Amino acid sequence: QVSPGFKIDAFNENKIIQWKTKNLIIATGTYEKIIPFEGWTASGVIGLAACTIMLKSHQVIPGNKIVLAGNGPLLLLVAFYILKFGGKVDAIIDTSSKLDWIKSTLSLISNPKNFFQGMYWMLKIIISKIPIYSEYMVSKVSKNKNEILIEIKNIRSKKTKKINTEVLAVGHGLIPSTDI
Repeated sequence: QVSPGFKIDAFNENKIIQWKTKNLIIATGTYEKIIPFEGWTASGVIGLAACTIMLKSHQVIPGNKIVLAGNGPLLLLVAFYILKFGGKVDAIIDTSSKLDWIKSTLSLISNPKNFFQGMYWMLKIIISKIPIYSEYMVSKVSKNKNEILIEIKNIRSKKTKKINTEVLAVGHGLIPSTDI
């Protein structure tokens, strides 16, 4: 428990411990935001942030064929690392429009290091001929033998497409965990 004045009470199996401090830093982490869709809890569907941790911390690819879905620059980073470690990205499904990406890229010009790094990731994705579905979102996932069948829908036109893959990594950003 944290009480006013930064009085901290904790306990273990044996006793209660108390501290009082002038400052308190709380590192509570984040929650991954995923917009639910039919089949979102099926095996083969994982969080994009979880996929990032597997790749960056453990250098493990969650499957041989992966579809990335959601929005934000994490899609590009994860695609880059999957390719770097020898995996295959079947598609990138992005709820953002191409215009949104151009606008966000322009804001990076003030930070040349990040700008060029992002351009390098995008170049690698283009050279690898990974299809990018802008303004699409996952609407349904179902099992299809050893693969999963992903149905995506265009946000504007409602046009649908189907993609077979082994793993779907999906994420729509991170939400700070503010609980103590």
